[in-house]
Amino acid sequence: MTRVVIIGGGFAGLAAARALRSLGPRVECTLVDRKGAFDFLPMLPDVLSGRIEPRLLQYDLSRLGAKLGFTFLHAEATGIDLAARRICLVPGAIRGNKAEGPGPKAEGRNDASDANGSGLAFDFLIIASGAVTNFYGRDDLRERAFVVDSVEDAARLAAAASWRTRWSSGPRASVRAISWAASTRPKANRAGSSSTSSCG
Repeated sequence: MTRVVIIGGGFAGLAAARALRSLGPRVECTLVDRKGAFDFLPMLPDVLSGRIEPRLLQYDLSRLGAKLGFTFLHAEATGIDLAARRICLVPGAIRGNKAEGPGPKAEGRNDASDANGSGLAFDFLIIASGAVTNFYGRDDLRERAFVVDSVEDAARLAAAASWRTRWSSGPRASVRAISWAASTRPKANRAGSSSTSSCG
């Protein structure tokens, strides 16, 4: 059986998984994403305007795996070991959800990491990890700015904007609101990742 690993559970990754389903049981497909849900990004402005609830724009990747016939691993890929043909995963962040329902099912080789808990083997690799906001090394901006790369980001910004509107009385209102909004930003993840590395 041919093992195909897809990095990224966005539009491109899911489209690839769906196409691979047509090959039947000859292909064992595993999708890896650090998030547990697919985000419908085109409607993020509607979250900001308050016209739609954030939860309506997310779909559990485990359920999609059962529907499309792939195994979902909730983990973060940190590198690719081309010589060994495996991807490096964050140790301890691996939670497998075996696909059920129509389509090919994984048979154990890709249900979890290898013996040292940090790698996932593949015969073919599809990188569909998408993009995030680039601050070009400006960590001061990263720690203070709001980004809109995900449903969670949009919900956080919408909540901050709503709080500012409600707290808009008095001469220091804007300063208080901006300070509060900045305090809600999550700490930046500065851990770097490499395109090729050795898992271990």
